[in-house]
Amino acid sequence: MNVPARPLFREELPHRYGVFLRRRGSKQYVVKQKVAPVRVKERITVGAVLPSDVELRAVPSDWGLSVSNYRYVYYDDHVVLVEPSNRRVVQIIE
Repeated sequence: MNVPARPLFREELPHRYGVFLRRRGSKQYVVKQKVAPVRVKERITVGAVLPSDVELRAVPSDWGLSVSNYRYVYYDDHVVLVEPSNRRVVQIIE
């Protein structure tokens, strides 16, 4: 049985999370906190697995409970949500 590969979408989480985080000022938070952007060899995309040497940061409580189980990195002027158990990127916030 051939199972087609699952396409990688820009956002794997429901769109409302990205809208919510933009409203909550996730980008302003990382700028205000002077979070250093991560440096990686490959371009970060939804579905990519981040290397173990990339530090995952805890999501601040004011970003809401809907994303509290995730971690984030700051990359290429975007907040990137990551599933910490497997280090897979689940959403890139514009």
